[in-house]
Amino acid sequence: DRSREAIVELRYVAVRDDGLGHAVRGLIARMRERMEIDAAVEVDDAASALTGPKAEIAYRIVEEALRNVELHADARHVAVRIGLDREDSVTHLLTATVEDDGVGFDPAAPTPAHFGLVGMREQAATLGCATAALVAGGLGSDHGAFDLAAALEFTHTELLEATS
Repeated sequence: DRSREAIVELRYVAVRDDGLGHAVRGLIARMRERMEIDAAVEVDDAASALTGPKAEIAYRIVEEALRNVELHADARHVAVRIGLDREDSVTHLLTATVEDDGVGFDPAAPTPAHFGLVGMREQAATLGCATAALVAGGLGSDHGAFDLAAALEFTHTELLEATS
């Protein structure tokens, strides 16, 4: 029944329902459908299973970075890497990196009516993380025309909740 399918689709939240890894792979698949690009994605097993608010924010940051690649970069290649590493006995660090070989930009230049990077920083800041870092490079960056790295801290308890 079409009505039931529509309701299920409205309630579907990729990260919550399928985990961060599956959700990000879906972003890449849809990007490939819309444009011709060599897109690679690596999500380690620990990060792949994450759900919950912090995983959702990481997803939204990657989503916005990929949208910027699609709309502005004129890139031929993009790579997304997501990993979860233990910082100490209590804290784990989720890192998401997006790199492309596009035309680049000057991150210090004013961008009126463009809120992508600002929105990504605001998303990370809403988490109340001990660390919510977002770094973006532009022209002349080491790995391509655009590098974005986002890092979000998870306590051991938050990590258990985000994988259960």
